[in-house]
Amino acid sequence: MKNLKMYKTIKRVAIVALILFVSLLMLLMLITPVFIVDGARLPVQASFLYSGLILLIGIVASISIIYVCRSNIRKEIERKNKNVCCTIENLINEIAIAKSKMALTDSNQYISAPISEMNLTDGGYFKSNILKSIKKDIGFCFSTVFYIVSELSVVDLTEDDFLYCALSVLGCKNDKISVITRWSGNAIKSRLYHIKQKMTAELFETLLNS
Repeated sequence: MKNLKMYKTIKRVAIVALILFVSLLMLLMLITPVFIVDGARLPVQASFLYSGLILLIGIVASISIIYVCRSNIRKEIERKNKNVCCTIENLINEIAIAKSKMALTDSNQYISAPISEMNLTDGGYFKSNILKSIKKDIGFCFSTVFYIVSELSVVDLTEDDFLYCALSVLGCKNDKISVITRWSGNAIKSRLYHIKQKMTAELFETLLNS
């Protein structure tokens, strides 16, 4: 899952770089003098040629990176498909494994503790660094669960959708989820509604009532 995200990020950056290089090359072609015959202007001509060559190298490099990333993304997805059986039965097993992994993380002390015993700061909410730590641990422990859910869902879930689902699976009620994520009660209800619309009834019941 981490490799897949990394390749997708690199691919996006390469696409942006490609667009930038192509745009600069087109601009350079527009402003480059078509006929330069005066010997005194040869350094200017050479400067344009060097700039164009650098942009062409950037374009070729960007295309190569995009191609390599696309190939690696395809391989990662194929590997996931081979290694993970995307069924409800396997999801139940992976949820149990994710819970076991999560119990060994530092974040478990915040998730499992009653709200009254939480070391809350900043207006009754967690500090942002604690939330980042929780998200990181959840992302690692629930990576396979999230993959199966994304494959079985009708519509793609967002990162916050997955966060809500994971916290719910870990036994957090809406009041605790609100404290951890800083979401309001209405925002949580709205998110739960949208999550339900993105899944089949069987998947929703399995995930949220596991």
